[in-house]
This record gives sequence, C-alpha cells and structure tokens, in this order.
Amino acid sequence: GTLLSEMNASGGVTATNTFGANGLASRRVGSATTYYSFDPSGNVTDTSTGGVITTLDTDAYGKGAFGQSVPYGYGGQWGYYTDSQTGLILCGLRYYDPAQARWLTRDPIGYAGGINLYGYVGGNPTGRVDPSGLNERKDLLNGFTDFGAGMGDYISGGLTRGARHLLGVDDMVDAGSGAYRAGEIAGIIHGVVSDLAGMRGGRSGRAGVVEGEGPGASRPQVPEYPIPPYPKSPMDPPSPGWEWRGRGDAESGKGAWVKPGGGSLHPDLNHPPPLDPHYDWRDPSGKDWRLYPDGRCEFRPK
Repeated sequence: GTLLSEMNASGGVTATNTFGANGLASRRVGSATTYYSFDPSGNVTDTSTGGVITTLDTDAYGKGAFGQSVPYGYGGQWGYYTDSQTGLILCGLRYYDPAQARWLTRDPIGYAGGINLYGYVGGNPTGRVDPSGLNERKDLLNGFTDFGAGMGDYISGGLTRGARHLLGVDDMVDAGSGAYRAGEIAGIIHGVVSDLAGMRGGRSGRAGVVEGEGPGASRPQVPEYPIPPYPKSPMDPPSPGWEWRGRGDAESGKGAWVKPGGGSLHPDLNHPPPLDPHYDWRDPSGKDWRLYPDGRCEFRPK
C-alpha cells in the first residue's frame, strides 16, 4: 500500500505524504513541506523546501539508505519507505533489507509471480518494474529501446546490431521482445513506404538501397524478413521460439535452428577463408543469406 499519513501514539497526524501520477510529490511535517527530485530509477537524489537541503546517494541495491534524515530515499518515487531505526525498506507490500539485498517478505501474489516467493519481476530488475508489488510490467524505457533497435536493425540490414556488438552493449536489447518485433515491423513498413515513394521519384529511399536511373540497373539485395539475432554461442538459440533440428545436437553443427515464420539458421563456423565464420540463414521465402558476428547480412546466390 501507499503511506499517505503518519500518526503518533495518541492518534495525531505527524506527517502527510502527497502522491501524484508520477509517484511521490511532497511530504509535509508541521508547517514545512519537503519536495523531492529523483533519478531515472525512482531513487531520491535531492530534497528541498525551496533550496536543496539534503543530497542522497544509494547504490543499486539500496545501500546507503540507512541513517538518512528523511524516510524517502531508495525507490522513494514509488513510495518505498526507509525505517530510520532498522534500516529496512517497506516497498509497498514487502519489507526489503538493503544490507543483504534480500526480501524479508514473500511475494504478495504468491506463485503467480514465479516459483521463487522471494524473487522480484522474474529475476529481471533491469528490464521490468513492479511499483505496486502486484503487477510486474515492462519498463517503458526498455520498451522504447527494444523498439528502436528492432527498427534500426531492419532498416540498416543489421549494421546497428553490429555496432552494438562492437561497443559491448548488445545485452541492453531484448531481441526476443514484442517491442523489438514491433520495431522490425515498423522497419518493414518504412521500407515499403520508401520504395513506393522511390518508384514515383526514380529512387528507393531505404537505407543502403539506391536504384540506378536507367533500365536494368542493378539493386543490392536486402532481406524482406526480420534478420534473426546472431546466436551468442553454438548451443544457444538466436532468440526464444527457435528449435534445433538435425542429426546431432547444436554443438555438432549437424542441423539448423528452425522457427515458424523465421526460416532456418545453420551454423557454418569452421568455413575456410576467404569467408569468415558465419550462419547460413534461409528466410521464409527461401532466399539464402550469410549472417556474421559483426552484424553483416550478405545475400548468398544459389
């Protein structure tokens, strides 16, 4: 629940907390009203009554909250209340110990939240949030990130995926999420609209595809289907929904990853030069492509 007011042993109100659409807004004690500033995770960074009076700093697990002069710090935007005497944090319906980074109270929705009754959002706190403690949901910021990545990966022919791989930030994108697939669909629509506009103006507007001006001009091949993510290892599927089929296990390389509507993906990781190790992808239309770890996707003529 949300703590709206606090009372003393005599029943008198000692503090009133005001919440708005974006969570905690202010706290009034006596005649003084305190306002809060938050970081992107909802942790209080500053409190003020007109000018900054307190600056707070906690780590990702809430350490540093104990000993604060104000009850709202770690997760304060969502109403998480830090007990000044024990250091425990009341997170809506559960108590949390930041010193141990562990929940002390079971999940109020029981096994509906998973087999681990002391878990949180299915063990994915960087991708999902649950401010109320009763209904986990996708973090909106992560959803936008996945959508943009899906659209960018399709339009660029995988170049943006290669850039993330080189920068070491590919794990920030969930290529199996609905938002990523929606982004790919948006990329397909973008390509179709650009092609229609190009037919009127004599050029295709899709990134990386430029038609010649004369009859019979050549045009680079671009996949018309979402490019599957490059598997992190031979034993791992590209994303959820892919199934290994073959004469041996995935490590043997004798077979392919298969997904309805996604085609098949065969490992060719020991290919001799001049080709680099890659996966052979046959898209749902039957066209063949080579996928490389750096994000390249090359058409493979039959």
